[in-house]
Amino acid sequence: MRHVVCGFLIVLASGAPALAADDDAARACALIASRPADAEAWIKVSELLASGARVPCRGQLQRRFIGRELPDDPPSPPDPRLITGAAREALSLTWAHRVRERSLRVLVDVTRPRLVPCPPKVAAAHEVDCPILEGDPRGWSAYRALFIAETGEPPEGPGALMDAALAAGKVPGWVMPGTPSGKSCAPGKANRPLVEAPPPAGNGHCGEYGYRICPTQPGLTWIHVAETPCENDALVKTEYGDQNKDGIDEAFAWIKYDSFDGADVVGSRTHLHVLDGRTGVTLLHGVVAATVADPPDKGDFRMTVNHTSAGRLILKAPTKTNPSIETRIRRDNPLLLAPGTYVLGDYGFHRVDAPR
Repeated sequence: MRHVVCGFLIVLASGAPALAADDDAARACALIASRPADAEAWIKVSELLASGARVPCRGQLQRRFIGRELPDDPPSPPDPRLITGAAREALSLTWAHRVRERSLRVLVDVTRPRLVPCPPKVAAAHEVDCPILEGDPRGWSAYRALFIAETGEPPEGPGALMDAALAAGKVPGWVMPGTPSGKSCAPGKANRPLVEAPPPAGNGHCGEYGYRICPTQPGLTWIHVAETPCENDALVKTEYGDQNKDGIDEAFAWIKYDSFDGADVVGSRTHLHVLDGRTGVTLLHGVVAATVADPPDKGDFRMTVNHTSAGRLILKAPTKTNPSIETRIRRDNPLLLAPGTYVLGDYGFHRVDAPR
């Protein structure tokens, strides 16, 4: 009799976490149905999806983030489109540090490049290249930069970063920001780096390299900053200022890209890259301005960037903006930096006055 009772208790204990997860999922789905602007509820749904939990509003999420319901879609493995969609929705609804940190953690984990071994039958059939590359290098790199800007720390250890970078290197044409080119360069001024745009699209050489920086440290080569689509992008402006008091100016580069819906230009987004002048390392990266060009939400959202004191940046959101335009821009641009005060730390600039 004791054995029977123990076995029953074990079944109850092992089922308890699943029951708790089901309850959490039901509550979170009820919240996003009744309070769709609740960022906490959206990130909870995203975290539950990432954990493999069964989410009762899965069909609703499929319609919202995929465009159609997939009745035969199994709950496991989780669909990354639903996970990232819910996390991005949370980002668009608040500047609060706690929610942004959790959302960016999910986005970094889901998009992190990784090489997955092929099942034996697939490998034997030579149907695909093995191992299989999963993740999104471009999204991972950008979300990782935002995570550091929000927390002041990288989202992974050195070993995990190296594994992800090696996997990302398998993507044709992808170059991770901070990668040396091997081509020598001269900055022109001993205390100021040189930031260079890619060749013009019309001369036949665009795409040979992207936006890059020539740092002042002797012996370094051109370092990759950002890619170019060779269409509708431009280095808008570059400013300089010594941020770490080492006598070398850091570079502030604003790079603008058009946003497309198919072949139609529907707006633009401007990325800010703050780059260490001595080494070329990225100290801060994110979107600071975006526009929408198609009615009825035609307008813009532009942050001001103040870097008058060393090691301290202040990003201010516009004080007057159309609420519907801001909502759309924030939803369409998850890489927006949050407004606030940023200070220079061990891993770059990070926000220090964030609301919890």
